[in-house]
Amino acid sequence: MGTQHCAMPLKHFKKRPAAATKRPADACSTGPKKRLALAEPWYKHVVGPEPPNWAKHFVDTLSVPLGNLKAKMGDAGKLVTWSDCAGKCTEVYASKALSDELMENLGIGIEFKLYGGSDSSRHCRDFVHCNYAPRHFSDDIFKRDFDASTFECTVCEKTCILPRAGVDMYCACFPCGPWSRRGKRLGLADRHADVCWQVIKSIKHMMPVMFIMENVMEISNAAADRLEADLAVIRQFMYDELGASYHHLVVNNSSPIQHGYPVEKLRVLVLGGRSDQVDRPSLQNGFAKLIENPLPVPHTYWTLLAVQAQPGRVLDKVGQLPYPNDALMIQSSGCKCGIDPMIECPQHPCFCDKCKGGERLECTWRAKATKFLADNGLQWAVADGCVTYIQALELNKGKTPHSARERQLLNMFARLPAAQPLRSTVMIMDISQAVDRCKPKYDGTVPTMATNARMWMMRAGRELNLGEMAKLMGHDLCETDLRFTSKEQMRQMLGMSMHVATAGFALTGLLAAVCVDS
Repeated sequence: MGTQHCAMPLKHFKKRPAAATKRPADACSTGPKKRLALAEPWYKHVVGPEPPNWAKHFVDTLSVPLGNLKAKMGDAGKLVTWSDCAGKCTEVYASKALSDELMENLGIGIEFKLYGGSDSSRHCRDFVHCNYAPRHFSDDIFKRDFDASTFECTVCEKTCILPRAGVDMYCACFPCGPWSRRGKRLGLADRHADVCWQVIKSIKHMMPVMFIMENVMEISNAAADRLEADLAVIRQFMYDELGASYHHLVVNNSSPIQHGYPVEKLRVLVLGGRSDQVDRPSLQNGFAKLIENPLPVPHTYWTLLAVQAQPGRVLDKVGQLPYPNDALMIQSSGCKCGIDPMIECPQHPCFCDKCKGGERLECTWRAKATKFLADNGLQWAVADGCVTYIQALELNKGKTPHSARERQLLNMFARLPAAQPLRSTVMIMDISQAVDRCKPKYDGTVPTMATNARMWMMRAGRELNLGEMAKLMGHDLCETDLRFTSKEQMRQMLGMSMHVATAGFALTGLLAAVCVDS
């Protein structure tokens, strides 16, 4: 195999005649997108306005340095990418929008081609193969022999050459579990953290022109039992391994909110450029300009997704004494789920480990909910006899969660003053998490969507569906082959991936840095 098919670094690109790269007349069509016949039954088409045009904003912001692309590579070229811990290859998906904008705005045709990468999850590998068809891919980033310059390729089913040159863009979103609040938080002591050392060794071996590393913000914070943040240790390892071969920049608190999306997903980015192609000032100046010129957020999640609300007459029942007919229906249902976490419901039993072990009412979630009620002064609502949120939805034949914990959680939050009035609230929260981690938001933005997130919209009386979650993450599933991806697999990939606009931010800033003549 070898690397003879990889593109050369940017300054070695050969110029091509403009006529050879002319796009078809309909290539820039702005008409409605046609849904591919590649979706699974769980996919639902998402309506609402077009998502933020981050690609145009970034290219306009850095139009001067990006204008030098033609001098570097001519009217067209191919950028070869390698993606470790690939997930759904967000950076390759984002590159399509960036490429289209570079053609539209500057008349430059760039194709980002995924040459190789790795991911330990079978469903991620299947997704990547279906959508990007890499020539090489591996199921284990550690199956690499840097001395022999080889790796185990699952595509070729044999040992193949690990490139030493020709990779233009390298990306790795290494596991966040060692630092995430939803993980064990063992930091570098976690065995999964060893991936970051392998990532840096891979950069040293492949010598890409540019690289992107991404993780949760907690990696840059010092833990109570450590004197320095793990990111500082990782950066020192980078200096030791890469030396003067690269300039790199750390961008903290990168968020989709800065790029026009009503979504909270704070991340730290480590962005690098090879020193024979990029100088430090150009790397710093480009990203500083992007950061200083954020894209305004024109929509709340509610308007971006064109969400339909529950009828006001339904939500207005919450917190009010029931009408006689409603009282009869509530009584006949047999459901005892209310605001009080210490009341067991025969229709909706708890199946936590303690309950299954015979420790009734000793559930951790019940203790947390009891504390939350006290801290928020809601004890008065526990037995006031008023209609609960779940009851109001079910009286209208709405679909509600079956979990006892989730039902109590929704009943409790629906009575908070911050959620009032329910008929106009944009409150949303992750009901997959306990009361102290469900992160309710009231300002029209969406909290971080992790791998198992289930975002409940109080006024709509339902969860975000996967298409809506994907749109908020910048991914249009109409453009995606979903034939081998289940609903839960897509949920997991969305949760563990970079936001598309964040990936576009990194790609645009790095390209602009490469374009500046030192």
